[in-house]
Amino acid sequence: MIEGCKKQFHKMDKRITLHGSIERISIGKNCILNNTFFNTRSGRISLGDGVKFGHNVMVLTGEHRNNGYVPSEGRDIFIGDDTWIASGAIVIGPVNIGSGAIVGAGSVVTKDVPQNVFVAGNPAIIKKRKG
Repeated sequence: MIEGCKKQFHKMDKRITLHGSIERISIGKNCILNNTFFNTRSGRISLGDGVKFGHNVMVLTGEHRNNGYVPSEGRDIFIGDDTWIASGAIVIGPVNIGSGAIVGAGSVVTKDVPQNVFVAGNPAIIKKRKG
């Protein structure tokens, strides 16, 4: 998956930003990243197949503590298949976003999101269940 990820980053729009190691991110098939900012300093990021990001989304594993310490592990983010993260959303690890979920524009995700729900707000809360 790492080689595929590297190839995908090389052919992506140069507006995508990765802060941290590319070795800590995996991207599924048919993802749309737009100009997403990824931070892998404090954990891994895993995107399932068909994940779509609007513009200016941030996916952040990093955490700064008052003493300046930045943990190197433990703040992983998993985003399931066929998930849509709308423009301006911020995802702060550690979280799991279930397959088929939708995160509304400008939302801040700080807790796990079940599959097949629509969440929105700051902090993001469930607004509607699919089905």
